[in-house]
Amino acid sequence: MLNGCLRQSRGSTWAVSLCKRGIMTSCRSYDDAIDKLMSLHSVADVLKVAERRKSSNLVATETYLSRLGVELSDLNRLNAIHVAGTKGKGSTCAVTESILRKSGYKTGFFSSPHLMEIRERIRINGKPLPRDKFADYFFRIWDIFEKDCYEETPQIPRFPSFFKFLVVMSYVVFLEEKVDAAIMEVGIGGRYDCTNVIQCPLVTGITHLGYDHTAILGSTIESISWQKAGIMKPNVPVFTIRQHFKNSIPVLVDEARRNNVELTIVPPLVEYSNPPSVSLDNCSDNISLAIQIANSWLSRYNSNVNTVAITTNAKDNNANSDSEQQEAYAEPFHLSQPFREGVESYKWPGRHHVISRDKITFYLDGAHTSLSVELCGQWFAENTATNSRLKVLIVNTTKSRNVHQFIGNITKFSKISLILFCPNIGSHSRVIKDCEWPESMKQKMMDVAYLNADTWNDSTSIIPSLAFPSVEEAVNHVVNLKREADVLITGSLHLVGASIQVLCPTLLDDFESSPTKKCCHSMDVELGQTT
Repeated sequence: MLNGCLRQSRGSTWAVSLCKRGIMTSCRSYDDAIDKLMSLHSVADVLKVAERRKSSNLVATETYLSRLGVELSDLNRLNAIHVAGTKGKGSTCAVTESILRKSGYKTGFFSSPHLMEIRERIRINGKPLPRDKFADYFFRIWDIFEKDCYEETPQIPRFPSFFKFLVVMSYVVFLEEKVDAAIMEVGIGGRYDCTNVIQCPLVTGITHLGYDHTAILGSTIESISWQKAGIMKPNVPVFTIRQHFKNSIPVLVDEARRNNVELTIVPPLVEYSNPPSVSLDNCSDNISLAIQIANSWLSRYNSNVNTVAITTNAKDNNANSDSEQQEAYAEPFHLSQPFREGVESYKWPGRHHVISRDKITFYLDGAHTSLSVELCGQWFAENTATNSRLKVLIVNTTKSRNVHQFIGNITKFSKISLILFCPNIGSHSRVIKDCEWPESMKQKMMDVAYLNADTWNDSTSIIPSLAFPSVEEAVNHVVNLKREADVLITGSLHLVGASIQVLCPTLLDDFESSPTKKCCHSMDVELGQTT
């Protein structure tokens, strides 16, 4: 490969030849890598890439891999699991990874976005890639693209975009690290997402579908479902959950038929025997989906399934009549110890995440769609309804969303007394390089926060709101009220990540020490000070 980087002869192991090319990476740090990576991440470029999510996105990804010496057929060695969806795809991947790791397999896991450090996106055996190893892999790839003599085009510039670079890098890392399974979370959509260059995964999964990224994926649930269904591959099992929007199912079924597979709906978590000791909250569907995905992967992997897709036997779209069964239903089964331990020990920070200190309990969840925010509001209410503490909402939402409708999905469940709008900025005084926004973007986000507060206060709502330029200042405002309080932080995973920087800055180090250690429940910084 790494064209010049990672070449594999038949029957040999992956071999690194960069040393022969005189490319040295040891003197360049993780921070140096992040500086380079962030240079690919301008707002304008992100918007252009988002508008161009078509088949050319896959062609570009394949081209960059090829320039590194990685052919699409090489990716079949990863025995991949590919998961798409609107809500819950990250947690589904995390549970799946945990089950396979507990079953004795070496895992690679790609996810997005990150909460605190970019290296969280690429994990080996549940742990983020160490800083030195991230830098080493990064610069081996960067140097090849930098010295690349290929002609640049608007579709394929010298360097990939920020997200595409990380996808390409994850495939390289997983190949070199010789993982048994690579769990790949889709970025946006699925059909044209650059993770979808993988041709022959062992299993695919589709989580809850809903309305999000409509400017890219379309404004109807059918168009969104069609985009998500694009990860299905010929003769590769596909699992999904009972969908909230029923008109998504025919779209998924149709795509499954095209690929000669049955769409299989997973059972409720409570139907398994020897069930895991977990609270049956809004994540139960994701856990059941992960269990079925892991079980299918184990069966196919241990049966030495030929992962080369047979496209000639795919059913014609009109082969089945409407009277035939449209989807299958997976059977619950007795969960073995690795499955129980995998579910009970998995950790996915920033989702239903609780941090407590003194008089304040913070509830963090990265919900950002109408349905997920409503479920988040229910979760917060279930945990706080029986006490008389002050209820505060710290929230961020984009300018395009209806702020009253968005927040209404929370306030209809909880008696919120105060709303604090703030951007996805943890602190203006303590900045983590991986989460630093361009100055122009910071100002735009702060402007939206103040606009949302003004819009809310101009309405007939009796709940007061304020706006702050950072999470740190919003949290300090609550602390300085000197009251017992329950604080819900939601609206964006980026906001949750910024909040963890303030409330629990050692979380990533704690996670690295043990991927099964529970998230920190105490704050390691002084709060309540003016900034």
